[in-house]
Amino acid sequence: MLWVGIFVFIGWHNLDPDFGWHVQMGNYIARYGIPKTDPFSYTMPSYAFIDHEWLTNRLMAEILNNWGYMAEAVIFGLLAGGLFWLLVPKGKQIWAIVPLLFAAGVWVCRGGVRPQILDWIFLAGLLRLVWNEEIWKKWRWGVVPMFGLWANLHGGFAIGPVVLLAILVFKNLEIKKVKKTNPKLLIGSLVFAVKKVDWTDVWVWIAGVVATWVNPYGLRIWYEVWMQITDSNLKWNIAEWQPFWVRAELGIWLLVGLTASLARMNKQKIDNWKVGVAVCLLVAGMSSLRHMALLAVMLVFLATELVEKMAYTIKKDKIAWERAKKFYLLIVVIATVVFLEEVGIFVSKSGKGQGGIVYPTKAVEFLRKQNYPGQMFSEYGWGGYLIWKYPEKRVYMDGRMPSWRWTAPKEESNWAFKDYIKIKERGEFAQEFAKYDIRVVLWTKHSLIGETPQQNQGWWAKFMRTGLGKESVDLKQKLEEAEWNRVYEDEVAVVYVRR
Repeated sequence: MLWVGIFVFIGWHNLDPDFGWHVQMGNYIARYGIPKTDPFSYTMPSYAFIDHEWLTNRLMAEILNNWGYMAEAVIFGLLAGGLFWLLVPKGKQIWAIVPLLFAAGVWVCRGGVRPQILDWIFLAGLLRLVWNEEIWKKWRWGVVPMFGLWANLHGGFAIGPVVLLAILVFKNLEIKKVKKTNPKLLIGSLVFAVKKVDWTDVWVWIAGVVATWVNPYGLRIWYEVWMQITDSNLKWNIAEWQPFWVRAELGIWLLVGLTASLARMNKQKIDNWKVGVAVCLLVAGMSSLRHMALLAVMLVFLATELVEKMAYTIKKDKIAWERAKKFYLLIVVIATVVFLEEVGIFVSKSGKGQGGIVYPTKAVEFLRKQNYPGQMFSEYGWGGYLIWKYPEKRVYMDGRMPSWRWTAPKEESNWAFKDYIKIKERGEFAQEFAKYDIRVVLWTKHSLIGETPQQNQGWWAKFMRTGLGKESVDLKQKLEEAEWNRVYEDEVAVVYVRR
């Protein structure tokens, strides 16, 4: 219940920047059906938008319309509780304490009312199914409807077929040590041999992939996945897609170290596929912070199993067992301190309104009353909120659009996010504003992440906030130099109107 309560609290106090467009898309689907083009932006309205989480959006809209936002926070908190249930088999809780405490910071800091939590749950379900060979043989065809449902709930569904393929490859590869007879033919002293393939597993995987095609977009949904994977622009401009060195997360690295140490000591008692998949997810997590949560799911499974095996080995020696219990207690204390540091601080900041993005609530009320003509340009992180709270106006940019690029009609953008970065970082807005008849700019007064100017001092804070430490121009100053009028200002936002 504590686990659920933490996630409910985080969801209630931290409104995700994409929440607004999720629920508005759900409302749009209820009224008009699945959209063929983008219904919310004025920069790319003809773009063939793929809503790879259309079913989740529809459900989120129904929950909000009927029960309110608190119900959303409770439901996603319960989903996080389901993750805990999947990760820790009955009777294994004692061995999972340390891995869970180390991993908790990763999940909590990415928690809230966010569809990506579904990826953690589906991955945990897949690993639970595969972990025990007897269970896998009995229920493996359950992967097919699992993948089919996943593909309609969130774009992270691709991790399922990829992880399962990696599992099957590592299961069927046998690594043998041989004497190095010819350095030109062998890599080191290892050679790989293919075991007897279980063709039922292969057919399960193929059927699972085909099941992902059963969605409103068919095969095109994989194009959306590929476009995001290959978009290096995300890595340097969107916080959750940035590489691991941008954010220091002590818990997950202690969990990596713990798992690696236990694996080394238990190398004769661990399946090759478990190590292989863990390494693959480690690489994915290092490449993108977004995937650290998936790595944590895998490592909790693996570390819990290894701790249990180590314990049963040591139990044979009473003296060693007494020493091991004291050492394990010490590790629990260390893990608890890390948990309190990472989770406690984040929860505390959330309670004070500093854990997430601050939104321009008062400024939006002002704009709705004034109803200025022309289009409006605003901060990227506010796009989803504006789609929800100011639906009378379309947006320049929101969280769905960073990877959208195509050959557009003359009056639209080929790549709106690239144009947005040019305006934000260089202040080159004249041509874009004239193209779309932008007459209003809604911009941040200070940092977007619940901070005051005094809290933003120091090179490390600047580096962490921008990813690469790049300085952006002061767009407000550029607008004033171009003789735009500042017509509104509060502690969060400012509004400029073209003269």
